[in-house]
Amino acid sequence: MGIKQKKNDINFINADISTEKKRNEGRTDIEIKKDNDYHIIIECKVNSNKLFNQRTQYLTAFDIKAKQKVICFITQERDTNKQITNDVSIINTSWLEIIELFNTKNFINKDIVKSFLNFSTRNYKMKQLKEILIQDVNIEEIDRFENFNVYGRNQTFGTPLYFAPYFTRNTGKIEGISNLSKILGILTLRPLDIDNFKSDLEGFANNKEQVITWINGVKNGKDIPTETYTYYFLDNPLKFNRPLRKDGGIQKGRGKDWIAAQIPPNRCVSFIDFVKHIPELM
Repeated sequence: MGIKQKKNDINFINADISTEKKRNEGRTDIEIKKDNDYHIIIECKVNSNKLFNQRTQYLTAFDIKAKQKVICFITQERDTNKQITNDVSIINTSWLEIIELFNTKNFINKDIVKSFLNFSTRNYKMKQLKEILIQDVNIEEIDRFENFNVYGRNQTFGTPLYFAPYFTRNTGKIEGISNLSKILGILTLRPLDIDNFKSDLEGFANNKEQVITWINGVKNGKDIPTETYTYYFLDNPLKFNRPLRKDGGIQKGRGKDWIAAQIPPNRCVSFIDFVKHIPELM
């Protein structure tokens, strides 16, 4: 959450944790405080996507003496928009990330962890991860993808693991999917604010040159500086000898679990379905 505290037993023990605390502003799910160092309010949502009202509902609930104030929303679908309202940081994470934290050998044998994992993955199917995002890209985005490892688009939500651009014939490229890139991080922001997110980018890759390249990629796009966009920050791509192509023909049902004709926004496919269309493996 960006709290500037050393991770040691003394700081953990001295933190105060409360749940379902009643306030004039409403009942908060979880609050974590330590002296005047920080005050965190965590709101947990199930089957809730983007949040609006609660982004400002609890701004007056924070300890005014706290040096760091953070409100964190945990939702099923990650909202990548990061904001600072007054002196309160508003951040977001997903249940999938929480599941990954606990689904390790250090925790898996604890009964309470088992119960949580069973509840979250079975009852709400939160393991249905969006794996590979496939999108048509225009010439400007191809340049940014190839030279800066950045893909930008209108504001959206979700956390796919990989990005596969589809080059159409009118781009001058060989038609199809020729690249697959791991998505190292996603941010929703205004291009003019990209320099303020340098620390977030450094968290995506421990490589200063890569971070500078990403920042230049956002700045060198054709985006309106004051508008909000979602940016995918990518690793160097894996390249295919022969492109993956759309399902051809006109018959009904073509492109099931894959792509055909015009690719819809946010089209994600699984690794299993993606592998089926790699020419070398067919």
